Amino acid sequence: MNVLADILRSMRLTGSVFLESELRSQWCYVSPAPQAIMDFLSPRSEILMAFHLVTEGQCLAWMQDGGEVELSAGDMIFFPQGDSHFLAGSGQDNQRLRSIEVKCENLRSGIDVQRYGVTKEIQFDRAAKMVCGFVAFEGGQGLSSLLTGMPRFLRIPRGDPLAEWLRVSMTTCLAESACVAVGSSIVVQRISELMLVEAMRYYVKEAERIKGSILLVSNDRFVQRALSLMHQDPAAPWTVERIAKAVGLSRSALAGRFVASLGEPPMQYLVRWRISLAASALLATEDCLAQIAAKVGYESETSFNRAFKREFGIPPAAWRKQEKPMAQHERRR
Repeated sequence: MNVLADILRSMRLTGSVFLESELRSQWCYVSPAPQAIMDFLSPRSEILMAFHLVTEGQCLAWMQDGGEVELSAGDMIFFPQGDSHFLAGSGQDNQRLRSIEVKCENLRSGIDVQRYGVTKEIQFDRAAKMVCGFVAFEGGQGLSSLLTGMPRFLRIPRGDPLAEWLRVSMTTCLAESACVAVGSSIVVQRISELMLVEAMRYYVKEAERIKGSILLVSNDRFVQRALSLMHQDPAAPWTVERIAKAVGLSRSALAGRFVASLGEPPMQYLVRWRISLAASALLATEDCLAQIAAKVGYESETSFNRAFKREFGIPPAAWRKQEKPMAQHERRR
């Protein structure tokens, strides 16, 4: 059982924005904070990712606490955790540039340099032209831990086969976002999800080439085995003792390794994974609550209701009534 594939399948796109922007010499901008963008795209968003594709010229990208990376036409940079970051023209002293924060409400209409305070008397040359994407998701139990293990940003250079695929994908999302054709939103959704998967596959390949490691939810082999068991049969009557015995550890040793790897004990992870599966079933099927509860490991509808409400804030029936019309509307578009 591929735990990573399970996690990626459980993700649901909650919002995205794709735009074309120009960078000019002697000017740079800082992206909004990840939480601000997620709140802007959808209050249901839990994870944000940012993509930038350079289509013309050259530029620099960096974070406040990270090193610079130079990008040229055809290069892509991916921020797995959506960290706030800077973009500016290359070949200049960026420490002396005034960084201008882009407001979330202006993402929809693109980045208008003059509106952000650039002095009109100065003649600026274009440093770069870019396609930018901000994509937000909910669900994806375990994805946060996985993303934490990745680099803060990932450069995919021109010439790599993936770079060309991403170029086509980004420009397609840009075009579809700008029109109201039937199915546009679902095209953007599917491509956005594939972009994430392909970026992670690229990181797996590079990690294996450079240091022989692979992208895993946890680097602990005992935790990996425990996760595989829970994902293979989430409805099984798991206890910490039973999982620990199956992987060859004591109860306390497994709990300690889980917390060290994923930041939560095994049963808490299992509950969140079961509820994530249940949420997907509530949207994708017409099954009654009792049927869904049984499929994800709850013996009673009452216990399922309590667990679901702890995670989502409202009971599953109310959540389905609230969310399903939106999901159906997206599928029809």
